[in-house]
Amino acid sequence: MDCGLVSAVTACLVEPDAGRTVSPGIAARWLAFDSDRGSFNRDLYLVRGDGSQLTRLTTESSIEQHPAFSHDGARLAFASDRSGSMQIHVMDLAHGGVKQLTFLAAGADEPSWSFDDSKIVFHSGPSVYVMTSDGGTPDVLGTGLDNFNAYKYPSLSHDGMEVIFSRNNEIDARQVNQSAQRYVVQNWTTTEETPALSEDGRLVAYAVGCDGLEVLAVTPFSSYAPDPCATQRVTPRSAGSARRPSWVGNDAIAFERSASSDTRLTPAVLSVTEMPGGPPIDIVGPPGDHRDPCWAPAGFQPPK
Repeated sequence: MDCGLVSAVTACLVEPDAGRTVSPGIAARWLAFDSDRGSFNRDLYLVRGDGSQLTRLTTESSIEQHPAFSHDGARLAFASDRSGSMQIHVMDLAHGGVKQLTFLAAGADEPSWSFDDSKIVFHSGPSVYVMTSDGGTPDVLGTGLDNFNAYKYPSLSHDGMEVIFSRNNEIDARQVNQSAQRYVVQNWTTTEETPALSEDGRLVAYAVGCDGLEVLAVTPFSSYAPDPCATQRVTPRSAGSARRPSWVGNDAIAFERSASSDTRLTPAVLSVTEMPGGPPIDIVGPPGDHRDPCWAPAGFQPPK
């Protein structure tokens, strides 16, 4: 039995979706993710939003993770240690080939594209950086106190004027040119991480530890949330721990969640929710540990 497809999930998981399926619009979309399902080596994969047509993109013996589609669907940024340390690479999906973009001593990961695809932001050491998407010299956008309090999971606002990131227990936005910084979600005595902007740039989904469980929540990007656990919940407790949201449109979210309905996040399965607070629909399940979902733009088709 191949438990990697949605048709087999019911036989493999303690599942909260009760046999529900995604809508036709979500089923038609593609997303990338990383997984160790292939001989316990972490590689990049593609799958449709209903869990069908699972396709492996990389087969190297190195680690490939954190895929991020350009908005035109022509390129896929990702982190890999194929050169000896974890660095940002870009795969040309239209013509083939992979180019290494960063060569930082501290390594680099968690890439994200600007909305016009001209820049890539990423994390390295305690800092978040920006560079041109052809691999120009990176510039520091902001630096945390140390590696434990590092700025992580960066992405740019729709207008490119702010970079949003997490710092273990807060979600921040920092002006790219003026260095002024604001809370999106208040610093708190709990985990706050993996922020993701909706496609229209109005909302931020993030993972937050509330009541002993890491759940997904949503808040407006332009405002300030004084209590991270008092915003709109996206995932119910029955989903177990959840993190790494990725929006398709401005409503549906893919994310990684516990393979069993508890606080453990290893291994993880990939799920989709189309209604905040509703039961998620599992699309990629065992075998393997599946992480870092990223939706392709509408109309994307895999390379031949």
